[in-house]
Amino acid sequence: LRDAHQSQAATRMRLEDMLPACEVLDSIGYWSLECWGGATFDSCMRFLGEDPWERLRQLRKALPNTKLQMLLRGQNLLGYKHYADDVVDDFVKMSIKNGIDVIRVFDALNDKRNIAQAMKSIKKYGGTCEAAISYTVSPVHNEDYFVTLAGELEEMGADVICIKDMANLLLPMDAYSLVKKLKEKVRIPIHLHTHNTTGTGDMVYLRPIGGEDSRAVDSCKILHGTFTMTGPVDSVMCVRMFFGNSGDNIPIILEEGNIKVIDLNNAMKVEGTPLNDRFYAFMSERDSLMFLLQELPRKESKMILEGYDHDEILRQLGEEEGGLRMAIDKLETDFVTANFDNVLGLTYFLVLCDNAYNQFGFPTTTPQIDEIYGRAPETFRNNKDVKQYMMLCEGK
Repeated sequence: LRDAHQSQAATRMRLEDMLPACEVLDSIGYWSLECWGGATFDSCMRFLGEDPWERLRQLRKALPNTKLQMLLRGQNLLGYKHYADDVVDDFVKMSIKNGIDVIRVFDALNDKRNIAQAMKSIKKYGGTCEAAISYTVSPVHNEDYFVTLAGELEEMGADVICIKDMANLLLPMDAYSLVKKLKEKVRIPIHLHTHNTTGTGDMVYLRPIGGEDSRAVDSCKILHGTFTMTGPVDSVMCVRMFFGNSGDNIPIILEEGNIKVIDLNNAMKVEGTPLNDRFYAFMSERDSLMFLLQELPRKESKMILEGYDHDEILRQLGEEEGGLRMAIDKLETDFVTANFDNVLGLTYFLVLCDNAYNQFGFPTTTPQIDEIYGRAPETFRNNKDVKQYMMLCEGK
């Protein structure tokens, strides 16, 4: 209710758009719900004709079971200049009085002087002080810098440390290393905030999870190689998840049941639920065919050493390659068409589309994609991702 529409819709979401969703949001059990601060204060008054304080009071009333969180720009408060210490103190006081529980406070340049007064006031009026590290990449901003800063913020009274990766510059393996070192340095909880500007946001969230104090990811738990859903699954989906320090990732179908992840000689396998079993049985068969295809160059070298005629080598290996490629195409096509009614068919069809795009450098179809699309039911064709890709192929 703050950063999402601030980043995607210029903070134009109105209170009347938020209130209908509050009952559901309040029932989920979030640690906190960020709904105020940042650009919302300015946008309410300048563009939406709303009273930002009334918005806060209404949200407090509509979310009785959830802590409300705001973003505060330190000495700048929610404006674009520095304000006097007494103004900062009064603003924090009124924010907490009107319903804010958690205040994430930051300075864009990590200048502790610019958040010191705000942190004092948050503690003074009984709020939870979440002090943020503004993450960036430069010769100065290394792990030691951020770890030292976190320790200083803890000494200043922070209840929580936030890694604020507002530009999505933090990469998955760097996130893992930084979180690990921060946990060794500070005793207070660590929150990780990122975006998806560079496309790595999902993995940045998933990769640091591990160890005794970091077992929960949304509605799931990851522990000792077993993935167990702890809440109702409202929609089955395919995701990719990192495992191990290598940064390898594998596809997992999120569905109800105990999903086991097995490492077989560094080859990850997922089993335990119907769709995962079906998917990995298909992948095993496909991998076997791909292995035979990849062995053809070595087979060619062996035939040359054994003195086979060059034309005979080309004929024999050409037939084998053609047969293998046809078998792979048929296997993939049959798999997608047999799973039109679930996430497996859609996911693998989009993989085929992505492969075609990468091969030719622009959105296009292949005979295989055309065949699958021609056999697909309307519900499959009307999926937004399928429609979007096919429209791109038509130049629309």
